[in-house]
Amino acid sequence: MKLFKGLIFFTVLFALSRIVPHPPNFTPLLSGAIFLPYLFEDKRAVVLLPILMMLATDFILGFHGLMLWTYASFFIIGLLSLQFFKLTLNRVLMLSLASPILFFVITNFGVWAESDLYSKSVEGLMACYALGIPFYANTAVSTLLFSSCFFFIASLLREKSVFKNIRLL
Repeated sequence: MKLFKGLIFFTVLFALSRIVPHPPNFTPLLSGAIFLPYLFEDKRAVVLLPILMMLATDFILGFHGLMLWTYASFFIIGLLSLQFFKLTLNRVLMLSLASPILFFVITNFGVWAESDLYSKSVEGLMACYALGIPFYANTAVSTLLFSSCFFFIASLLREKSVFKNIRLL
């Protein structure tokens, strides 16, 4: 049952966050990938589900030249989450800080490598990273915000006794 609930939650989270209008890179996608080890015991699901969901939504939104770089960053974040996820505030914060950095470094490298917008030099790469900082800021803030919310909810659900004391009138 936990697997089914996790699959429904993650599918809806990914689909809506890719389709509903939002500021650039301000989504719960990285937070969802960070929390997959909490939802699934199957290591393949943790690593492959974000990529499969992105592929499915890319069929609707359209394919782009940076898919390999984006998918690779989610693959690495999935492996990192498998290795380090624990439902503790320190671990969630660590992953919530590391994941946007990895995503930024990998995808902006892809922008530099795949496009003609920047010279193929160290200066061109640095310019690509510098111009990507506003997108990084959105990714970092959203990942910290959504991961904190997911952590709070998961912690409450884990402490079922919290709900025994809540009365509706």
